[in-house]
Amino acid sequence: MLKINAYEGRFRLLNWNIAGAKYLDLKSLEKHSNMDKSLTREGFREQLNHALEEKIRQHNPHVVTLQEVVQYSDTGDDSGASSILDEFENYYSFFEPLIDTKHYSAPRKWNQVKERGGGVLKRFLRKVTLS
Repeated sequence: MLKINAYEGRFRLLNWNIAGAKYLDLKSLEKHSNMDKSLTREGFREQLNHALEEKIRQHNPHVVTLQEVVQYSDTGDDSGASSILDEFENYYSFFEPLIDTKHYSAPRKWNQVKERGGGVLKRFLRKVTLS
């Protein structure tokens, strides 16, 4: 169970743009076993989840919103796509569409991200017990 820190009694929101579009440009360790793991998708995913877990432990937010979360499938099949994020204990998670095709900036970049399975906002809401 997470410990309550000095912010007790205040609403806490953790918002982070995780730059998931960069993940899509990385190579998979599975296909490039001679690469340094830290420069691969697997390394990116591992480092990201560790950093996020530390931020959640440090700040104990009620809500976490993450921008540029991508889901990816080597086969291009959306039904088999997996997220680069782990689920976190004591939080419910929700995915929301992020890309607004009429208003988003850098359309060339985001068209590529959309085609490759990205462009999602992920929210985590902390589970609470009402007394």
